[in-house]
Amino acid sequence: MVPHSNSFTNFAIWNARSVKARGKSTAICDFVISKQLHFFAVTETWLTNSDRDNRALADIRTTLPNFEFHHSPRLSGKGGGVGVLLHKGFKVSVNREFTFKSFEHIDLMLRSSGSTDLRLVVIYRPPSSARKRETLSTFFNELSTLVEVLCINHQRLLIVGDFNVHVDDPNNVDAQRFLSLLDVANLHNHIKSPTHSSGHTLDLVISRDSDDLVLTSSTDSSLPSDHRSAICGLSFARPLPVKRTVVLRKCKDIDQQDFQKDIQKSQLFTDSLDECGDLADLYNEEMQRLLDQHAPLEEKEFILRPQAPWYSDALRRSKQERRRAERAVYKSGLQIHKDIYKEKCKSYLFLLRQTKEDYFLKKIDYRDQRGLYRMVRTLSSPHASSQILPCHDSPGQLAESFCSFFDEKVKRIRQELDASISEDLSVPVKDRCSSYLTEFHTVSEDELVNIVKGTSNSYCDLDPIPTSLLKKVISQ
Repeated sequence: MVPHSNSFTNFAIWNARSVKARGKSTAICDFVISKQLHFFAVTETWLTNSDRDNRALADIRTTLPNFEFHHSPRLSGKGGGVGVLLHKGFKVSVNREFTFKSFEHIDLMLRSSGSTDLRLVVIYRPPSSARKRETLSTFFNELSTLVEVLCINHQRLLIVGDFNVHVDDPNNVDAQRFLSLLDVANLHNHIKSPTHSSGHTLDLVISRDSDDLVLTSSTDSSLPSDHRSAICGLSFARPLPVKRTVVLRKCKDIDQQDFQKDIQKSQLFTDSLDECGDLADLYNEEMQRLLDQHAPLEEKEFILRPQAPWYSDALRRSKQERRRAERAVYKSGLQIHKDIYKEKCKSYLFLLRQTKEDYFLKKIDYRDQRGLYRMVRTLSSPHASSQILPCHDSPGQLAESFCSFFDEKVKRIRQELDASISEDLSVPVKDRCSSYLTEFHTVSEDELVNIVKGTSNSYCDLDPIPTSLLKKVISQ
């Protein structure tokens, strides 16, 4: 079992064979939640750093708002790519000192409260093929260069990934050369059991012997791939919870009768003003004052946690059946129990994907057009919740930049239209208008109430009180 003390961090490495495949991102999120992982390294992400990645990344962001995904996609060709799903409680910096031809990698520096820095390097070496010019000799030379630099530094070191070297085969010359390189650098591989369906150990977790970093290690085959995931408990302080502070008002707790009585006692009814502008200013000031009195602004801090509202009792029972089948495999080792366990894993992952799809289909059925747009944006854009604004030092500067942008845009459109018009255009205009506006009639109180009650509940920060609250007090 992986330790869960505050002094330990839970970590896993897995070859995904495409994060973008149907259901893979959902399976990753479920795995992170169930194993209580703090970071999860993934090889063969198949991400391309294009808009095609958005659905998978948005799925991860929606389910794991307290995590962020750092990845290095393959620059050319299909497949490949490495990434790390990290808890936001870690302070992260990316090292870009090296580029290599024979393998892909991402190099991160992690810092957690009360711990020394941890340098995490995730590596994926594609298997040798006729198309690949880079030989194993190139790989060993480049890996040796990287290891030499890493071992010079004093940070704690963790090298993980899919090296595609059969380190389990004592007669394999390449494996012996690889293990000899680790031994010379005082590095040690902690994964001893097979990580591939063929029975070989390809996915490795490597650290210094002197660091005492890796405390426990095991493998898990519940994820959909021909690679098993390697799970480790690290002697590295787990990150602090990610907290978010919001400012809100408890408008639902307002006593509407008391609020209406205070409105009637306010200067709106005692002061006599004739100018429309003065009346509007007085309305804004008094309503804002009364809102602050009955529902003052409050700061509330909450912890970001994984969100899986689609998780059901049926999924829980299916996961229990999968665990029972897994225990039977460990107990007997019989092939029939292994086959049953594989079927239970497939059944759980299918039910997980189907349950999640049904959940969102039901939510879509009850959405209006605006709500549907928001949901689609959330599920298809990894940055849907981010506020994307131009760089600015003050709200005034932001307003000026918006004004300048649209002013220049209008000028540019006018210039383009003027340049495209070759002939003078004339529009026939009648000499006289048949409609006349001769007078205004006084709006009655009932008409005003009906107009307010017929408006939308949406409002902005410039409104003195929420529109929904105004509708309630104006109708009494």
